[in-house]
Amino acid sequence: MQKHSVTDKLAQYVQDTYLVEFGKDGVELSTDLFGAGVFDSMAMVNYTLFIEEAFGVRVEPEAIMDGSLVSIQSSADYIEARKA
Repeated sequence: MQKHSVTDKLAQYVQDTYLVEFGKDGVELSTDLFGAGVFDSMAMVNYTLFIEEAFGVRVEPEAIMDGSLVSIQSSADYIEARKA
């Protein structure tokens, strides 16, 4: 799986689920989704479950606490590193 497709799939999930349009709502792939008000704690739980199901990657609790999943780009990096 290429990084580009991981990024696209994550962005599509966030757009469809939280009605955010990247580039138009001031939200970019590198935007902190908590800081931008897109995510709250429940959204992070759902996002984590999506990552685990869609990519077959177990998300460690530390990844949530250390900010590894704070943006689409950082999430894609995390997934790629876990799949390597």
